[in-house]
Amino acid sequence: MKKILLTLVVSLSLSVVSFAQTTTETLKMSGIEMVESLNDDGTDLVRLPYKWYLGIAESDNKSLAVEMATRDAYATISRIINNKVNDAAEKAALSVDGEVHQAVRQHWEQVSESILKGCEPFGETKVERDNETGLYIVHAKVAIRGDRFKKLMDEAATIKTDNLNAEEIKEAVEINQTILDAAQQ
Repeated sequence: MKKILLTLVVSLSLSVVSFAQTTTETLKMSGIEMVESLNDDGTDLVRLPYKWYLGIAESDNKSLAVEMATRDAYATISRIINNKVNDAAEKAALSVDGEVHQAVRQHWEQVSESILKGCEPFGETKVERDNETGLYIVHAKVAIRGDRFKKLMDEAATIKTDNLNAEEIKEAVEINQTILDAAQQ
């Protein structure tokens, strides 16, 4: 009985110690940053805004972790936009299989694809190695130039409403504007 009690006390103490070593970190998954870049003809440095997205990955292979984090950054674009579409649809109490929701979803899937195509690796990739586990933890960003992002957002303001009636068109335009406002943050 004493041995069981001692084992229980030791295991509880170890779990408290490992819990106390846990740290919490809040990360921004997207943002806007001013960066020096070459102008279009490559003759001068100019400061341009970039819309960036963050990806995070872990692996025991450094190259694989970097690749996975970069892919996760690209996937972040779709996740953020899909969440905004779903939030706007939920607030408007739209049926998930309704015509308006489908029109808005298809529209923003196309916008998301255009943003993905316009992004490239951005800034410094942060690589950390956890000596205890041997894992590499990587934070990688991809970004699109601000002027290109703005152009895509301007184009996104116009939603195709071919299959919708007048009331559904009004609803789709309002929801699209809500998503557009949120996507530009």
